[in-house]
Amino acid sequence: TAANMMRVKPPTDYWWRRRFRELKKELALHIRKQAVPLTSKDLRDILNDTSAEIDVRHALRLCWALAIRLGNLKKIKNKDVKIVGKSNQFVELTLRGFKGWDLGISKCRRFLPLKGPLAPMKHIFVNAAKLDPEAQLLQVRPPRMIKLLKQRNELYSGHSVRRGAAQLLANKGVSIARISEFLMHKSVDM
Repeated sequence: TAANMMRVKPPTDYWWRRRFRELKKELALHIRKQAVPLTSKDLRDILNDTSAEIDVRHALRLCWALAIRLGNLKKIKNKDVKIVGKSNQFVELTLRGFKGWDLGISKCRRFLPLKGPLAPMKHIFVNAAKLDPEAQLLQVRPPRMIKLLKQRNELYSGHSVRRGAAQLLANKGVSIARISEFLMHKSVDM
């Protein structure tokens, strides 16, 4: 009856806020956000921005070249770096301990030219042999890199670098199987 309804207290603002938070968490479990890919133009602009810290720019440059997750950068040790080729024109990186490492060492080895975009990092690769082999190659934490990305575009995330590099390969006509192998996926379905 109407008299009974009048006695029931309406929900408080607190109750509504709490219920909204609960629903938001439930919804977040069902919706998986995809990373917005970093464009090569935005990467170029970030790398040319002299106001950004040089070590963070180097870290982004290396993550893009290897198409790795930002968090995996800490797994690259000085012992994993080797300068090869005539007149030291390439760097060989062994990606130990990465997701996909069990695919075999040949699949986890990358050869990168020390000219073009990686030229500013040549001294880092050359000095790696002289430093502690167990130390990280670059001492940059992902939050610093993400902060720099978000200054460029609020939608960028930690996975945007890897996704952007993969998308660039696809746009250049590289087969899905080769991209999947480069990204160290276990199957093409990923």
